[in-house]
Amino acid sequence: MKTPVDLFTDKVHLLTHAERHVLAYIESHLPNAKRMSLTEMAEENNVSTTTVVRMCHHLGLNGFAELKYVLRDHHSSSVRRADNIVDQYKYVLEHALGSIDAKAIEEVTDAMKNAVRIVVVAIGLTKPLGEYVSKKLMQMNKTSTYLYELHMIHLLPSWIEEDDLVLCISSSGEVELLLDLIEQLNARRIHSVAITNANSSSLAQLTSQSLNARVPKTSYAGFDITTRSTLTLLLDMIFESYIRKTLKP
Repeated sequence: MKTPVDLFTDKVHLLTHAERHVLAYIESHLPNAKRMSLTEMAEENNVSTTTVVRMCHHLGLNGFAELKYVLRDHHSSSVRRADNIVDQYKYVLEHALGSIDAKAIEEVTDAMKNAVRIVVVAIGLTKPLGEYVSKKLMQMNKTSTYLYELHMIHLLPSWIEEDDLVLCISSSGEVELLLDLIEQLNARRIHSVAITNANSSSLAQLTSQSLNARVPKTSYAGFDITTRSTLTLLLDMIFESYIRKTLKP
């Protein structure tokens, strides 16, 4: 069976000294490494979580979650294919809905209800979803702010208040900008929530709370066709739960 180094032979030269140290640790402690969270891996190697995530990127992976799949001999593209595209989406959505934790929805809703202000952060393809949930909250007269510009996201830790809540939306949960942001917020003990398509993603592990739908990353002819409709479903569930908790019938 191939070792972790064997799997990434053509990428090892791209790693920094610290990143090579992490990869060497994984190879020497594979059984434990398979079970470690992102934070545990970083602490065990005396590096930052960002270093671990960057190592994954240099190895050609989307992030720590995909690394764990690889270590477990899984592949992100191992999704059942159907000749009928409707059947394909039905299969993905059924499994995604089955993976959603109803208790987590309630807990996230409670955190949003208790927050003085909610700051929604979304970039890239999830940007429209950030605007969507922010406008929904405004309709409920809940103070909220929506950030998508990089320089504003970089400034967020300098003006966020202790009673605020930061809601990050990301399909992969492996965007370095968001991971760096959450590490800064954690240092200030600011409450944060991740909404992702990967329950073992780096973002889901770093935030105070997370709500996830288990959706495999898929591609076709080089295009990322991973469905993001599940993120909309998660946001709609949160919004309905919020309404039920704040308004009388």
